[in-house]
Amino acid sequence: MDPIVALATPWGVGALHVLRASGDSVKELVERFLDKPLLEPRRAYLRQFVAQNVQDQVVAVYYRGPHSYTGEDVVELTCHGNPLIAELILAALVDSGMRPAEPGEFTFRALVNGKMDLAQAEALNDLIQAKSLEAVQAAARELAGGLSSEIADMRNRLLRVLSYLQASVDFPDDVELSNVEPQLAQLSKVLENLLSNARNSDLYRRGMNIVIAGRPNVGKSSLMNALVGMERAIVSHIPGTTRDYLEHYTVLGNMPVNLVDTAGLRVTSDPLEGRGIDLALKKIAEADLVVFLYDAHQGWTDEDEATLDLVKASKVLIAANKADLQEADTQREGAVFISALSGQGLDQLLHKMQQVLGVGEPPRYLLNQRQTGLLNAALNDIKDALLHLKSYPEVAADDIYSALRNLNLITEGDITQDLLGTIFSEFCIGK
Repeated sequence: MDPIVALATPWGVGALHVLRASGDSVKELVERFLDKPLLEPRRAYLRQFVAQNVQDQVVAVYYRGPHSYTGEDVVELTCHGNPLIAELILAALVDSGMRPAEPGEFTFRALVNGKMDLAQAEALNDLIQAKSLEAVQAAARELAGGLSSEIADMRNRLLRVLSYLQASVDFPDDVELSNVEPQLAQLSKVLENLLSNARNSDLYRRGMNIVIAGRPNVGKSSLMNALVGMERAIVSHIPGTTRDYLEHYTVLGNMPVNLVDTAGLRVTSDPLEGRGIDLALKKIAEADLVVFLYDAHQGWTDEDEATLDLVKASKVLIAANKADLQEADTQREGAVFISALSGQGLDQLLHKMQQVLGVGEPPRYLLNQRQTGLLNAALNDIKDALLHLKSYPEVAADDIYSALRNLNLITEGDITQDLLGTIFSEFCIGK
């Protein structure tokens, strides 16, 4: 395929930058700029890269296809970490006849050349984007072929069932179907187990949006700081200090969380504070969970009740802050009592967050929307086959054919789709 090139490290100043090139004649194209040739594959050579506008000492490694990431000839150049140097080397290679790579194009070529299947390619992107240890582990399992292996096992079992069904249609008096139903029922359970953590997959992939809301001066910013372990928000006794929302990405327990501190909710004549309250309500509407905070020292008030009515969210957890002070007589039933200042009750709050969000065991795999849809379709096909099995075995066979097609699409994809423009567009340029 035509030679492509891209920066494989994040843009910016650092110790090193890596450029990756893949395709026909990349070794020869790169060697035009090197003071000495690359003699053997898979060995690192210290070379001078010399072009019209740039000269730098680089480490060059040549990988001869098919023994490379893409399955093609690949050259990787490590240069000094000035982004200008990397940009000038990249420009020289493009001028020599290479094409700038599209997002995910190296991995797309690896897929086309049989170096990985589609599920593994998607897992690679998940691994790069993972926001917690549990997400890294789930993506690594899928990249190592765990999901692909389970899909292959289900396909093989369905093919055996299909052979029985086809034989029963051709030789109805000679083939017994009594063992087909339990096999399909078992496959149905396998698919249901895979799908059971699909929601967790989505939460662990994108992170959970948790918004801290409540009246002014109840300790929202203090709670934000306590949860992230640093002074992320300004804390003041003056009501209305937070006029915009603040976001901070962190991991709470094993949950990847985008934590949002919002302006105190109240009626105000201050247009700037009012704008902050509008933004707070917007963030609340987008949240996976709202932690609604009130002051335990003051107790639950009519104003808290009225403010809670403004919170339009599907999941709300009420927490009583300042529990280290003397508590008022009137408290909200079911509230979690905490002190953002002393840390009292924060472990209980985290546990309650997980319960309300329904976050159980971390997912085995980070199933995406495409994979989940195909697994659901295969499950429905198998359920249809169970309904048709006794009365219409030929229809049940068609149902199983459909299940096989859906399972195949998980690892092989649909060649009629523009995979590079859809799935691989989410990848970084040099991957």
